[in-house]
Amino acid sequence: PVFFFFCVCFDLRENRRKMDKENERLKAEILELKDEIRKKDASIEIRKEDRNELIKQVSQLREQVDGLEDKAARLIEENERLNKALSEVRSSSPHTKAEPAQTAHVPCEAAKHKRFQQKYNLPPTEYPITYFVCAYIRKRDRGNLYVTPNYLLFVPSWGAPFTLALKELVTISPVTGHEHSLEIGHKSGTMYLFRALVNRVETEKVIKGQSALAGNPFPA
Repeated sequence: PVFFFFCVCFDLRENRRKMDKENERLKAEILELKDEIRKKDASIEIRKEDRNELIKQVSQLREQVDGLEDKAARLIEENERLNKALSEVRSSSPHTKAEPAQTAHVPCEAAKHKRFQQKYNLPPTEYPITYFVCAYIRKRDRGNLYVTPNYLLFVPSWGAPFTLALKELVTISPVTGHEHSLEIGHKSGTMYLFRALVNRVETEKVIKGQSALAGNPFPA
């Protein structure tokens, strides 16, 4: 019986030693996992900070672009004013020589209109009445905003052009704080923002006038 007792005690001590060893191993693994969790949490926080910093930088860049577009519009307007003044000076000068008559072939208007219609997939009734140089804010792209009898056509310097039917416009209004910007609302609910217009008042007047001729009058 004594021998049996000692054998049992030995087995118990051996089992306990193995359990202690296994317990130590599990504790080490738990510590490693906790350390890994701390590292991942720290990485997530860094990524959040990076994301917030990127959002801040993008916002600052957008503000800079807005400022540059307004500055560009003012420069274009000033350049137009100087060119007009120079033209008046030249026309009033007694030493101004008469310009030679243009003898180059002038394409037929109908042919030009047809090419315009084919190029921009417009109905046969459409032709460019006038256009305004501006920037379309959604893609931040400069281009020309054409006014035709029944459409507005924006042709960007790159990318695909798009049209807005004058009958489908619901609002045409200036943008508070941006004197060279014009916001146009479509019946679909989409708002189109055009900036860097040299003469926003004239652009608004022309679009509203042509919209009225197309059967969609706006308040004066």
